[in-house]
Amino acid sequence: MSLSPGMDEAKGADERLTALPPMEPVDFDRPAPSSFSASSINLKGEWELDTQALIRGAEDIVTKVLYADDDALLNPCTFRMWFIGIGLGIFGALMETIYFFRPVTLDVSNIFLALCAYMIGIFMENAIPRMGAIGRWLNPHSFNAKEQAAIVVVASSASQVALAIGIYRARRCHIRREQYANNDKNI
Repeated sequence: MSLSPGMDEAKGADERLTALPPMEPVDFDRPAPSSFSASSINLKGEWELDTQALIRGAEDIVTKVLYADDDALLNPCTFRMWFIGIGLGIFGALMETIYFFRPVTLDVSNIFLALCAYMIGIFMENAIPRMGAIGRWLNPHSFNAKEQAAIVVVASSASQVALAIGIYRARRCHIRREQYANNDKNI
């Protein structure tokens, strides 16, 4: 029995490392291609440049990163969108308004709203039945990106109500200051 069990694990790791095959030498004179794919290995085992995977500008970046497919038959204005959007909007508005009057303010992030919208949307998709007329109205299709985008727009715009309250508060304080100044002059 060993006093330090970590040493036995380290010996096993050393044995695994020595069992690895040796690495092939790298030719530094040959320029490295900027993009590879799994299908770019030829019969000799050399890499070939994959011209379809090259990114040449901002449009290529956007089309590679963002999901660009859209199913026009999926309606974003569903019961789920309104229910989750209004619910998260009320939550965000309450949190921002309550913390607006505190010394340390709290901002409800749009990323937080998007994550909550996704989790609640997937839950509602699985929990609400699709059978019957009411089921088809409440849960017409799977939760999609258009619904989530609409939820985030509704919730994030509703949660910014604290900014309007700040304008109202500043105006009211300014009007009270003028009223007190006028009352002092009349005395």
